[in-house]
Formats: sequence, structure tokens, C-alpha cells
Amino acid sequence: MIKMKLKWITMMFFAMLCFTVFAAGGLAAANIADFELELKLKNNDKYDIEYEVEGDRIEAKYQAPGEAVLYGEEAATKASTLIEALALTADMTEQQVIDRVLSQLNVNQADVSELDIDAEFTDGKQIDIDVKG
Repeated sequence: MIKMKLKWITMMFFAMLCFTVFAAGGLAAANIADFELELKLKNNDKYDIEYEVEGDRIEAKYQAPGEAVLYGEEAATKASTLIEALALTADMTEQQVIDRVLSQLNVNQADVSELDIDAEFTDGKQIDIDVKG
């Protein structure tokens, strides 16, 4: 019985994952062609997230405190999930972007030492934020 439930849960997870990848146009995050996030905290923890779409290829890196550094498809999946959750638009204010990023990463702005956010949208518009302290 438990084995059957586990098999069913695994199949449902796989189906949801396939649907999510298909719905997002593969692993590509909607409207984002290039995304870079570097966040250093006062306790020396660091986030380094890179995501770039080149034709039908996606290059990605995902580094977060307490996690192994990911590259390739694993990193693209995590980065794309974050980018989708951020729902960034080129007309957002700098503070709106910062608030969304910190909220998604569950980071208090008072704990931030440095923050660099660069995003290029598929229409060529860009976000470039660089904050120290």
C-alpha cells in the first residue's frame, strides 16, 4: 500500500514537472533573456544566481547559502523558478525589485551587505540595480 502511494506520488510529481517545463516554454523563464543576482549578507553568506538564454540553450548557475552550487539544467530549473516567482517587469521601481528579491529569498534588507541585480528582458529593456550596505 505504501509502495503504491509512493509510486503514485512520484508519477504525479513527474507529471507536474513536465507540465511546468512545457508551460514555461522549456526551462526558459518568461520574458527574461538574462538574469544575474549577487547578494552578499553581513554574515558573509552569499547568493550568486546566473541565468542566460542563448537561442535554445540556457546557461545557469545557482549558489545559495547552505546548498551545493548547481550548474546546467538543475541550476536553470531553480533559477527559472525564482525568476517566475519574482515576476519582474521593466517598469518596476528599484525598491519594488529589491523588495521582491529579498522577500523571495527570505532575507531582511538590514542584513544585506551588497546587492547587484541585472535583468534583460526579451524586448531589450533592462533592470540594473547595485546597492551597497
